[in-house]
Amino acid sequence: MIVAPLGMPDQPGYAAFLASQAALVSLARQAAFELAPYNIRVNAVRPTQDEAEMAQAVEKIGYLCSHASAHISGQIFATEGHLEHQRH
Repeated sequence: MIVAPLGMPDQPGYAAFLASQAALVSLARQAAFELAPYNIRVNAVRPTQDEAEMAQAVEKIGYLCSHASAHISGQIFATEGHLEHQRH
């Protein structure tokens, strides 16, 4: 899943959009939990609005689709390379 870029502006008119993106983050986490018994992984990537970092997002998505990440599910990744939230 790709969710809203980090660094969205804090200004009027974005409430509905940002609420929908927060819902996608929650959906990714819950779907990972519910689909784990079927060996289905669900993760999300939050790119920034910087074009150079979009390339990092593409690399991260490629990694998440590979067998090397078979142990990763329910995580929300920022393009800077750190986990935004880690489910315990």
